[in-house]
Amino acid sequence: EITANWETSLRETLQVRYHANYKDPIPVLQSIIDEKVLDLGELPTFYPQVLHMLKSTRYQHFVMTVPPSDKQLVRQSLEDANISFEETSSASEAMESFSLESGEPAVVVLESEESGLQDILNSSVGETVVVVDGSYKRLEAMVPLFGDSIPRQGNIGNTPFQKKLSLNLGKWACGNPTTVAKATMNPWTDVVTMEKLQESFLAGAQSQ
Repeated sequence: EITANWETSLRETLQVRYHANYKDPIPVLQSIIDEKVLDLGELPTFYPQVLHMLKSTRYQHFVMTVPPSDKQLVRQSLEDANISFEETSSASEAMESFSLESGEPAVVVLESEESGLQDILNSSVGETVVVVDGSYKRLEAMVPLFGDSIPRQGNIGNTPFQKKLSLNLGKWACGNPTTVAKATMNPWTDVVTMEKLQESFLAGAQSQ
């Protein structure tokens, strides 16, 4: 009941009550966490399975959207795994940087942005966009991009952008059974395990 009816208002109330000089305290708290991590001299561990998938997959294009606080973690993890990547400031710029003639996957690191997915769907690169996110709320916000279409086989649906779209909640990043159940029951979203994602990456078509 709290999740369904009170989560947003509780968060807003706490942000006002425990303000940082009348500003949103979340960025302040995040910056303190970032400083503590730097003081430790090491970054948290990035999922090694994801790094392996990026090196062995047949998919060609990847956009990793991360908050500013996590960019250094992703950057260092990709460098340590010898995975080449680029950093861009917008999804449109990311899609322009992809080269269809490249023999290896192209990885672009992009700061999270509101219009990111729509810009990717509007681009001329690829035929299918597969989204894997750890936040069900973000996935819900993406559902209108399907237009009037409802995904059918394999949780892949048509969009008004002449591309197919698939929205998936990463089960390893969400430990809430209620949220997992919501994503499973929602006709526009699905739940993917790390094992299932690995299988999909290894079987990926080069056109995607």
